[in-house]
Amino acid sequence: ADMAGVAADDEEVAYVFGKITRPLIKGVDFVETLDIYNEWESELNVLYLYNELIALASKLVKNTSEVSRYVTLPDLKKLDVSYNALLTGFERITELKGLRELYANSNYITDLSEVNWEEMKYLRALGLGYNYISDIQALENLPFLQYLDVSHNLISGELKFNLTKVQDTLKEFDLSYNQITDITCIMQFLDMW
Repeated sequence: ADMAGVAADDEEVAYVFGKITRPLIKGVDFVETLDIYNEWESELNVLYLYNELIALASKLVKNTSEVSRYVTLPDLKKLDVSYNALLTGFERITELKGLRELYANSNYITDLSEVNWEEMKYLRALGLGYNYISDIQALENLPFLQYLDVSHNLISGELKFNLTKVQDTLKEFDLSYNQITDITCIMQFLDMW
């Protein structure tokens, strides 16, 4: 498998074939990713690399129930799956527990309630611009979120987002190019300061 787009430390490389080692992968970038046949993939699964590693590990390990213990990517801090069109499996993103930055711009994402965002305890930056999201209330429970981009989506009418839950950490909140007509929640939040 082509490991293009995978950044690893010089000292340790993730060996896909042979012995499975604990890779020190710090970031995976799937922007316009090629599939295993070296053709452009338009319907890339958001966890394509993870799923491929699990499938490969299943062939190498006798007890397949232990596979996820070997392929957890615990040191993965940044994942960029932008511009991959129709994503499937987005709800499984919470399996990457140590993730600090997630960018999934331009992917036709519509429903954020399928993801248990409370499990993303360490997430600091979340980019979801240029999707088809109409409700962002599911993102209220990200306690360390500093950057949130939901620009160019389908958020309209009254903005329903409890800013008091992220008031101590949120530094940048991009809502541009939506059809929001009522920002009462933002004004009430600003009045508290």
